Amino acid sequence: MNIQPDDNNEDFTAKARKNNVVRNFMSYLRFLGLFHIFFGAYAWLYIIGGIYEDMPFTNLNFFSQVEVIFIATISVIAGLGLWLLTPWGVTLWLLHTTIVVFSNIFNENPIILLSLFIPIQAFFLIIYIFLRQKYEAFIEDFGHIHSH
Repeated sequence: MNIQPDDNNEDFTAKARKNNVVRNFMSYLRFLGLFHIFFGAYAWLYIIGGIYEDMPFTNLNFFSQVEVIFIATISVIAGLGLWLLTPWGVTLWLLHTTIVVFSNIFNENPIILLSLFIPIQAFFLIIYIFLRQKYEAFIEDFGHIHSH
């Protein structure tokens, strides 16, 4: 987007700041999407036997196999949705992350739990910053409306 100064109520720096927040948020979602595409590909490598030969996929119990297949599938789909910046991508990512976090709480795998917890916290922090800026812009516009 190209931002030009104009004579409207909203000044040039406010537009540029808002544009940077949106651009940074989009970059974050795309990075997260790539991470999940690779996470899903890694899980598929495990399923087809490309990694962890000492603990093959076929030796897992039925419920663990279902969990791995589900996570592998939804990771790739959610990653694609995040890369494309779609609302369903974020929804699938939250669903995937919730399932993985709860399954790892019960399996006591802190490495995977932390690797998913940090992006979740960053996501909510970015949403908070975005909503806070929207709120401040609303208050500023509200003041301009009532001052006339």
